[in-house]
Amino acid sequence: MHELASRLVTNIKLPLMFDSTEWEKMEAGLQHAGGKSILNSTNYEDGVPRFSKVIGLAKHYGASVVIGTIDEDGMARTADGKFAIAKRAYEQATGELSFPASDIFFDPLALPISTGIEEDRRNALGDHRRNPAN
Repeated sequence: MHELASRLVTNIKLPLMFDSTEWEKMEAGLQHAGGKSILNSTNYEDGVPRFSKVIGLAKHYGASVVIGTIDEDGMARTADGKFAIAKRAYEQATGELSFPASDIFFDPLALPISTGIEEDRRNALGDHRRNPAN
């Protein structure tokens, strides 16, 4: 990541988005990027400590974050579930972690039905049709 980010910043005039499940790689990219960057894959999949670490990095380096609607139980599949995770993340980031609301983007993670994952095949159906018993 150090090598890639250092090459990109000399050739690109746009903000860089670092997308990794490993916060160390995000930080390596931020160390080389000038200006505003964006950290993607901010979520609760690995619990609160990783979420807090990524928000802390973004705050330290002046980056924005993209928060995905994933928590410790996996990707939310309903609108209510997605909203609950987004609300939790927003409240923790802006409250407890003092992160600016203007630097938060949300990704509802609406995966296509073509992922090959059986559970995803029903994503295109309305919530009332998700239960095969209906």
